[in-house]
Amino acid sequence: MNAPFEPARTPFDWLSRDSMVVDEFIHDPLCFAALSPQPAHRFSGCGPTLYPASLRILRPDLPVYLFSGSRDPVGQQLEGIQVLIERYSR
Repeated sequence: MNAPFEPARTPFDWLSRDSMVVDEFIHDPLCFAALSPQPAHRFSGCGPTLYPASLRILRPDLPVYLFSGSRDPVGQQLEGIQVLIERYSR
């Protein structure tokens, strides 16, 4: 996920433009130390299996806060978040 941010200062530069936030993440014992390729693949590939069945069980009045940076590789530079917003809305 860091490839678009090379040369990167850390393996987690993709998380934030603010280097202090990245450093706090790295030093937080509750944040994952590393995401190996196998779990990363499972993490990013789980979306299709969660939709639509899992979304149907959400209460329609449940507030959901979604956030993503404009260059966030997880949110596909906001395109993926837009799809998710549309799915939640439906």
